[in-house]
Amino acid sequence: MAEITRRRTGELLRKLFEILRKAPEGMQAQSVLEALEKAVTLSPYEAGEYESGGRRFDKIVRFATVDCVKAGWLVKNKGTWSLTE
Repeated sequence: MAEITRRRTGELLRKLFEILRKAPEGMQAQSVLEALEKAVTLSPYEAGEYESGGRRFDKIVRFATVDCVKAGWLVKNKGTWSLTE
């Protein structure tokens, strides 16, 4: 069974978009992830780390944004994330 549901992924993306909407010029990826982490309550699974290294939360959000980029809603350019019109 998956430790993170589609619903939870959607909640994280929705909050991410709310944060980015307040920064039309975009934000550095790490700054966005830090702001998102402060805006939501992480589950113990999300707050953990992978055995191979790296925080789960960061990787969960970064992976979830791939479809948003493909849909044309989000632009990632040289470490800066911004929403499209």
